[in-house]
Amino acid sequence: MKKLMAFVSAKRRRIGLFVLDIIIAALGFAFSWILIMGERINTEFAVYVLCSLGTLSVALFAFGCYSRIWRYAQLSDYFRVSGAVIVSSLLLHTVSRLTGQPSVIQSVITPSADVAKLMYAFSVVACIVNIVCLCAMRMGYYVLKNMRKSVVPQCNEGARKRTVIIGGGQACWLLLAEVQHSNCEYGVVGVIDDDADKIGRNIQGVPVFGPIESVGDIAARLNADVIIIAIPSASKENRTRIVDLCNETGLEVRIIPEIHNIVDSRKLMSQMRKINTEDLLGRDVVTMDVVESASLIGGRVVMVTGGGGSIGSELCRQIMTYRPKQLIIVDISENNAYEIQQELLTEYGPAAPLAVHIASVRDYAKMKVLFERYRPALVFHAAAHKHVPLMETDPEEALKNNIGGTYNVACLADKYCVSRFVLISSDKAVNPTNVMGATKRFCEMLVQYFDGRSEGTEYCAVRFGNVLGSNGSVIPLFTKLIEQKKDLPVTHPEITRYFMTIPEAVSLVLRAGAMAKGGEIFVLDMGQPVKIADLARKLIRLHGYVPDRDIRIRYVGLRPGEKLYEELLMGDDLEATKHGKIFIEGKAFVNGDRLMTDYDNICTAAESNDSRRAVEALLAAVPTFRREGSKV
Repeated sequence: MKKLMAFVSAKRRRIGLFVLDIIIAALGFAFSWILIMGERINTEFAVYVLCSLGTLSVALFAFGCYSRIWRYAQLSDYFRVSGAVIVSSLLLHTVSRLTGQPSVIQSVITPSADVAKLMYAFSVVACIVNIVCLCAMRMGYYVLKNMRKSVVPQCNEGARKRTVIIGGGQACWLLLAEVQHSNCEYGVVGVIDDDADKIGRNIQGVPVFGPIESVGDIAARLNADVIIIAIPSASKENRTRIVDLCNETGLEVRIIPEIHNIVDSRKLMSQMRKINTEDLLGRDVVTMDVVESASLIGGRVVMVTGGGGSIGSELCRQIMTYRPKQLIIVDISENNAYEIQQELLTEYGPAAPLAVHIASVRDYAKMKVLFERYRPALVFHAAAHKHVPLMETDPEEALKNNIGGTYNVACLADKYCVSRFVLISSDKAVNPTNVMGATKRFCEMLVQYFDGRSEGTEYCAVRFGNVLGSNGSVIPLFTKLIEQKKDLPVTHPEITRYFMTIPEAVSLVLRAGAMAKGGEIFVLDMGQPVKIADLARKLIRLHGYVPDRDIRIRYVGLRPGEKLYEELLMGDDLEATKHGKIFIEGKAFVNGDRLMTDYDNICTAAESNDSRRAVEALLAAVPTFRREGSKV
């Protein structure tokens, strides 16, 4: 019933506006007639006006003048009205001249008068008068509506949060208009901008302050509760700078999404969000063209090992959007597997082409059953032990799972003619100082070995930095400790890491799968590394606390196998790709016979459950492995 009443009310308003337009236009024609001719209205003129009003009505509807919300009118909306009037006037005048019909003016002028000139003058004056009158009527409605809204202060004490907007551009203007026309929780008390020409002036009655570097002092002076960052076109570096400045104020901070993520520019308030970890990345998120990935996956059977993990589950989400023939999720953790299964079934329905299996990649026989049953065309191998300190304690488990599991799946990929096999590797594989990194480096060597001997399968690896929000990332740990108001443990003041988002990581994996020709190690240009201590302070501010006052950072010393700086590449032999942000490391020579001997030694050492022997076998197999600070 409410929807019906709203529909009827909207129709009534449009009909009322139309009737008002016709009355104003009729009066405009009459005024123009008297102004040009100095004569009273006669029957011939009345007929002409009726024809003109009919043409104008069609033009106003054709130009969408009754589908606009005039209380939110913009300059382009007034251009529509003007265009409708001009087009209708030209059309009527042209038709009258082409058909040779006697002009209405001829009935009231002397034979010696220039009919064409008088008719032209009348049409021009009538057109101008009607444009002015119709636009003025709408503008008056707009002004009255805004005057009524402005009677209510933008910031009612005790009712609205005192809000400061960063950025005095178009997004700010739209936000202010939305605040004025809604019952939102925000009351804008100031705008802050770096543009010296704007500082000291006002936008829609709101004073502009600056520069942005002084946001803390300005927000305190205005007694602000909330800061809204409204610069959707800002670069990632500038956005990060502003986010850091706003976080230091300790106030609630909201942000308008990047310009390419804005769905409706007239509803910015509903699209505002809190600052998240991606805003702390310090660089633009790398986006990939997904056309090739879609052609790679569409209509094919795809297997994801470790499909319940943070990277594996995101792989499954993105793969499903490309309509695979079937997605096979393999994971040893039943809880993780169940969660991604239920999420995808909820999203795509019970008929989704999905199969979930609880299995370990260590179990060659079970994995063989799955390969035999489903015959996957693509395999994304994400299953691995990734926590560095835990693998230092039990290195033999890293050997069994990371190396043994990779060998099993890679071997079966060759046996069952999988088209492409993509290994998820790590930046810790570069000159590794810990067991986890060394196992990943050996897995990269296995990938290149299998690529050299397989006739039908293309093998490649994708090397990641740290993934924001993943299970192995420091972000979830820090977030949990901040919520408990506990100190954040950082191993060293200077420790740095490369970071990327989970969607970035998965986008790179899919792109690598599409680009692979065999044996490549793909690397993403991840910009500058981030200090963990700086990241910890940003996270503390992000949650509304003050670092070293509300929550301290406690330096605990480097963990076994941990190094201060991560590396992404093995050497300088780096090949660029057409995608700019993706590079390929030059292929290193892999001695197959030596590698298989090392693999046998690794398996034997791992099965002995002798940690020292396992590490020694790994040291012998990975020439770049330099282990320091370990207790084993």
